[in-house]
Amino acid sequence: MRADLILRALARRHTSDIFLTEVKTGPTLTASKGELRRIDALVIKQSWARPLFTAYEVKVSRSDFLNDDKWTEYLPYCHRFYFACPAGLIQRDEVPDPAGLAWVDPDTLEVSVRKAARSRM
Repeated sequence: MRADLILRALARRHTSDIFLTEVKTGPTLTASKGELRRIDALVIKQSWARPLFTAYEVKVSRSDFLNDDKWTEYLPYCHRFYFACPAGLIQRDEVPDPAGLAWVDPDTLEVSVRKAARSRM
């Protein structure tokens, strides 16, 4: 399953929210080389009283998930963080706290979620 299909499924799940892809963690012009990270998808719940920022890191291979040591750098930019992958690629007990897991069914593009812990940012 390709990353763009996972992003499409996530966008469909968040139709009433602001859905952004490839979001940098700071301004490009003032950043040093290698300083910025890029969040695969950032969702902003449309609410003046209680906005909620949810970040997704898309994984399409086990090796990509197992070798990812940068995901914790996204946590200051979101209230909730999820790994998003094809269903079954990552097991629920493999996901470290406080992250959640979003499985995308490759046939239907339906998303099922193990909730992430909410942080205060």
